[in-house]
Amino acid sequence: MASKSFYVVVVDDDLKQINVQGPMSSASWLNRRIIHVREKGRDVRCFSSTKQSIYEVVKNTLSSPSYVGFDYVESNIV
Repeated sequence: MASKSFYVVVVDDDLKQINVQGPMSSASWLNRRIIHVREKGRDVRCFSSTKQSIYEVVKNTLSSPSYVGFDYVESNIV
């Protein structure tokens, strides 16, 4: 059975930035990176999205009241 692809939104609450990775079928490498940077004291987290494009993911995320004042950055923030 083929895995459904998805995007992962990486949120840096300290810098008020988001980055979107994907599409991907596994985020285990990214989860390991987030654990690593959190252990070093950064306030970073992630969540998945099944929107159809990075543009839709970014638009949807930044329109949420939870992300007022956040910026999208193209470079990986972890």
